[in-house]
Amino acid sequence: MVKLHNKYFKPFITANQIDTAIDKLVEEIANDLGDEIPVFIGILNGSFM
Repeated sequence: MVKLHNKYFKPFITANQIDTAIDKLVEEIANDLGDEIPVFIGILNGSFM
């Protein structure tokens, strides 16, 4: 459980699962783009922290 102020949250996925998903995305992007330099624009709507 993760405590934030007076609220408790149960993690939905583990840090290891997040790392694995990120590694997979990085590999897919690298394969798709090759030597090109990508530009990412993040749009946050209703994000938390």
